[in-house]
Amino acid sequence: MINRRDTRSARKWCSKNNLNIYRDCSGEFVFQTEFDLAYDMPLINALATKHPEDWKEYYSLYKSGATYETINLVGGKTHKNKNYKLKGEIARKIFDRSLK
Repeated sequence: MINRRDTRSARKWCSKNNLNIYRDCSGEFVFQTEFDLAYDMPLINALATKHPEDWKEYYSLYKSGATYETINLVGGKTHKNKNYKLKGEIARKIFDRSLK
């Protein structure tokens, strides 16, 4: 899951991301939930910076695979640039009605 070639680099990644490595008779392992959290931490930090109020909702939508629903969280704040002039005839026919 870490995409490392040998165990030394995987151990280094785990220590860099504060992930505990456990050992038993079968070998070394990490818990899946701890790994997922460490792997997603850059995304969590970015979402917390960009959306400090509702980053948890954005993250849960990301984890569930429903990232398209983040449009609803923005609150429909779409920006329409009325100064832009459509250049093509077909584009003008299609979008002319929606820009009014």
